[in-house]
Amino acid sequence: MAYGKIYIETFGCSLNLSDTEFLAGELLKKGFTISNFEEADIIIVNTCAVKEPTERKVLNYLRRIDKLGKAKIIAGCLPKINLDAVKKAIPSFNLIITPSAYPRISEVIELVSKGVKGLIVDDNIQPPLFRGFQVKRKIGIIPIAYGCLSECSYCCVRLARGRLRSYSLNQVIEYASNLVSKGCVELWLTAQDTAAYGFDINTDLSQLITAVNMIPGDFKVRVGMMNPKNAYRILPSLVEAFSGDKIYKFIHIPVQSGDNEILEKMNRGYTVEVFKEIIDKFREKHSNITVSTDIIVGFPGESERQFENSLKLVEVVQPDIVNISRYGDRPGAYSINLPGKLKGSIIKKRSRILTELVHSVSLERNSKWLNWTGEVTVVEEAPRNGYIARNYAYKPIFLKTSSVKIGEKHLIRVVDYKPGYLIGEMLE
Repeated sequence: MAYGKIYIETFGCSLNLSDTEFLAGELLKKGFTISNFEEADIIIVNTCAVKEPTERKVLNYLRRIDKLGKAKIIAGCLPKINLDAVKKAIPSFNLIITPSAYPRISEVIELVSKGVKGLIVDDNIQPPLFRGFQVKRKIGIIPIAYGCLSECSYCCVRLARGRLRSYSLNQVIEYASNLVSKGCVELWLTAQDTAAYGFDINTDLSQLITAVNMIPGDFKVRVGMMNPKNAYRILPSLVEAFSGDKIYKFIHIPVQSGDNEILEKMNRGYTVEVFKEIIDKFREKHSNITVSTDIIVGFPGESERQFENSLKLVEVVQPDIVNISRYGDRPGAYSINLPGKLKGSIIKKRSRILTELVHSVSLERNSKWLNWTGEVTVVEEAPRNGYIARNYAYKPIFLKTSSVKIGEKHLIRVVDYKPGYLIGEMLE
């Protein structure tokens, strides 16, 4: 049987989205067709395992497709982290391919077409950056490094991606330039920890941001998640690099806890005071910068006082966005062996309390943008009857209109706000 039509289902982060674009691009180069689910001969599932709820969602999806009369290739991080769970959820899988082996995807398809089953394709190398990418949207995703330098006690992704291997400045600039030439109006620099970029090749993230900002073209750049530990190492130059006119005034700096004892148990390598200093320095230079952070609720041994320290941190720092995760054991993570596991009911209660506080803080932060007037770029369709645009601070602004196109720039006024977004009206 010829396998010409392929569907790719993607779970997880922007790095996974980039991997999917790479897989699709490689397959298109080889003459395959990227199709919808119903018409596909082969389903590729690009999995994620960073959090327990995500893993459950992936495994449920695998169970749903197990009995289908289609070939199935399982990709992504989950097989590296919990292979037994994958095999149990989808016994009918044909092949498993790990992220480092993606350049061999066409070879894997050929093996499937020959009836090979139960094979795991795994290369412990850094995938090449210059690959057959495709751009479905006006957003280009650029992986700037593979792996990371940290050993956070709750993390299992290091098992799938390994240690830091950065792509060179020239590679990233050429890749970014190609995306801009293809019509991208927004570039995402992504990695497990963008702040670690270049430490293995005698450069750093601030130099990369400055170089990308100099690429000719009309586009904006979103810098992905930065571990405070590594951002602090280059803080002065990093803050200055964000002055570039093409760089969104947006930072994602996950603090994970507002308590130093918990941060030490997490093996994060910084203190609450360091986190605050990073935010202060960015806001001193870029007053309206959007600050996003992450907090894990219910880490083993977290006392009521330590949880309250996280609440206090949110009240003091006033981040625009807080991504809240309930702690859960991950396969291979050091934290599995830590004492003091909390009851699920306690974790849920704390998550609910923090969510209410974050809702209030986000609403207050967004209220400051009421009546703001300025230029925005339309970046995607909204879920219902409109479009999403971004301003210089990467604020999502809902425009209830059908008369704009993705990539266009428009002058707007903010007329209302919600905790998660602004609402604008056209002034043209």
